[in-house]
Amino acid sequence: MIPQLNIVSLVNTVAALSDNCFNGNLYMADNSRGAKTTGQGTDALCTQVQFAQVLNWHAWAINVQMDIEICDIRWYQNGALITDPAQEPVTKSKLYGAPSGDYWAAVIDKQTGEYQYQLKFKMAGEEMWMNSFARIYIGN
Repeated sequence: MIPQLNIVSLVNTVAALSDNCFNGNLYMADNSRGAKTTGQGTDALCTQVQFAQVLNWHAWAINVQMDIEICDIRWYQNGALITDPAQEPVTKSKLYGAPSGDYWAAVIDKQTGEYQYQLKFKMAGEEMWMNSFARIYIGN
């Protein structure tokens, strides 16, 4: 098990703002080696994780004209928004600053399960939620 996994969102910020959506403008990948990780390079990434593993979410703009950052993460299970933080699959979810850019980090707090999430991005002062769901699969 890799103690920390990085999930990177590459965003065509100019096109996303112009289209007012991320469809075709968002590409996600991670550095996991799990056989159950699927959707690399798409906006429907499903990352295999394990209990107590740290996840780091990074956002990078493909275009050099503007920066992008992750403002928030929303968690879902079976398509329903999780409103109780105790039911989320992560703890210690927080935005961190770094010289290479701000990123979100959290620790997997559940033993098993599949959860969906959406990221909220900020570009040129505009905030937008991703249109699709990325997922994590907790277990072996």
